[in-house]
Amino acid sequence: MFETVPSTKAIMGKRHFARCWMRCLAFGLVGLGSIWLLYDLVSIMVFISGNQSRFGGMQSFDEVWALMGGAVGKSLTTILPGLVVWIFQKKLARGLVPIAEMECPECGYALRQLREARCPECGLGLPGCVVDDEDETTKGFETI
Repeated sequence: MFETVPSTKAIMGKRHFARCWMRCLAFGLVGLGSIWLLYDLVSIMVFISGNQSRFGGMQSFDEVWALMGGAVGKSLTTILPGLVVWIFQKKLARGLVPIAEMECPECGYALRQLREARCPECGLGLPGCVVDDEDETTKGFETI
């Protein structure tokens, strides 16, 4: 009926796994974009240097710039998302693997400092892991 509440160690492990995958994705996008950019720029330079005219057989510098703009634009569509994923990987991992809320699944009552495994609002039976054994006022003190 109830899933166990995940421990902090399990949540941090899942977040670490998510961050590793995001780093791989970001590295792949930036690497792919860099390879495309390098390939396109080298191709344009070879094309321009292979022709004898001033702009490689083209009529104006605008045509050369159009070729370079296309190459840079194609590369930036992969490099920029990769950088965004890399920069915000910690926040993305927190969003993908949230910490479980201690609320009643029936009524949404905050299940804190419970004395018995039953929701005080609606009476729903709860697992024993939500019961707080110590009161906040006596926590850390020994009884004599």
